[in-house]
Parts: sequence; structure tokens; C-alpha cells
Amino acid sequence: ENGVSVRYLDSGENAPRGAIVRYYLRETPSALIRMSFADVHGTVLRTFTSTSDDVKKAESELPEGAPKPLHIPSAVGWNQFVWDLRVEEAARLEANDPHGGTMAGPLVPPGVYAVQLTIGEATLSANFEVVRDAYSNAADEDLQAQYDLLMQIREKLSNANVSVNKMRRVRKQLDEWNKRLASQETTAGLADSANQLKERVLAIEKMLMMPDLKAGWPGMLNHAQQLTRKLAHLVPDITAGDYRPTDQAAEVFQYLAQKIDTEV
Repeated sequence: ENGVSVRYLDSGENAPRGAIVRYYLRETPSALIRMSFADVHGTVLRTFTSTSDDVKKAESELPEGAPKPLHIPSAVGWNQFVWDLRVEEAARLEANDPHGGTMAGPLVPPGVYAVQLTIGEATLSANFEVVRDAYSNAADEDLQAQYDLLMQIREKLSNANVSVNKMRRVRKQLDEWNKRLASQETTAGLADSANQLKERVLAIEKMLMMPDLKAGWPGMLNHAQQLTRKLAHLVPDITAGDYRPTDQAAEVFQYLAQKIDTEV
């Protein structure tokens, strides 16, 4: 559920791209079922659950335009789910800010992986292999190097976005305290301190990304790109082909990562 299915009317249909998992349910599960994918070391790369009325209600309250997570089917009989071979995406801004940096999870490199389906107290698992594109002559170590750098970018971008979310919650709290304290002469000094702290937090946030901008190009032209979007825009250069990341790409990541670390 929440996925996109494309059907071409003027051509044949190939098998879905990704890892195809089929499973049979004798009856409707009494609770949410869970499917997870892990690497050979047991590290969970991505987890999906089925849906329910409560989950659908929570998703309907997400900010307008915010992406909704994929769900695995849980109908009686045969079910099919296709994992797109991507790990979890980078953490997003809570307000779905149009000018925030986002990043889809990197594609996993060739290798052996495991899928695990949990239904109540029962757990089923199976291994499968992701093979290299037959039309690619890239070395496995080069694909692994590309994946490793993309994972570093994802983690750094996630940390930055999580920090921005915390900053916005702090600014909101400081605004509330400012309103309460400013009305009393005895606490006016505390209100001023709260306002100064809010401005300091806002200054840091503006280095990571420019807040409160409208969607579209005018905001970008007026304020340019900040650190998180610069980091996110490094990804297409790295994934343009099946090759080892260039030294320049690694150097740009280190430069931006150091800048972000300085701010947060």
C-alpha cells in the first residue's frame, strides 16, 4: 500500500525490479505483520509493516505532500511484495520543508541478503542473492565503495535533519516562554534572554537550511542552498554510473560533513 504501479499500454510487462517476496496467509492476521531485510552480517537495512485503520488515520494527518511509508499486504491467500533494494531513506524534516535536504536510501551492492517475515509469534526467513547488472563491468569493490560513501552521506544528512527538528522544537518552546515572561516586569529579563537564545538557535539552523521559505524557485534564488541541500545534491554525481566515487566527491563530502559538525 502507498506504492506506485505503472502499467504500459503499448508494450510488454517485465517482472518487477527488486526482490520479489511471496507469502501465503491462511487467515487475516490479528495484528500488524512485519517484513525486514538484512545484510549478511544481520544488520537490518529496511523494515516494512502491514497497515490498519489506526495506521491509515495517523498517515492522513501527515503534512500535505509528506511521503507515506510503503506497507506490505496482509490479505487472506497469496500476497506479493517487491523490495526495491534500497535501504531506509535519510531522516526527513518533520514539517516536510520543501527546501530541506532529502535522500532516498542507497541501492544495496551485489551480495547475499536475508528476508524475515514476522506474523504474531511466528517468524519465517529466507536468504537471496542480489546479482550485479549483467550490462555493468564494474568491480564489486567499486560498487561497495560507492555504497559506503552514500551511506555516510545518508547518516550525516539524517543527523543534520534530526538536529533541525530539535532546533525547531526548541524555538517553539522559547517563543512560548517569551510570551509568558514578557508580560511581567519581574520576568522581562528572562524573556529577553529566551529571545536571544532563540535567535542563536535560528542562526545555526540557517546554516544548515533556510527555514520558512515557500515552495518553488523564488526562495532558492533569494537565499541559495545551505549545507543540507548541498550534501543531498552530491548524491546524483556519485550515482551517475556504476563506478567508484571520485576523489573529489569524497573530498566534498568531508568538507560539507565538517561544516555540519561545526554547526551541530
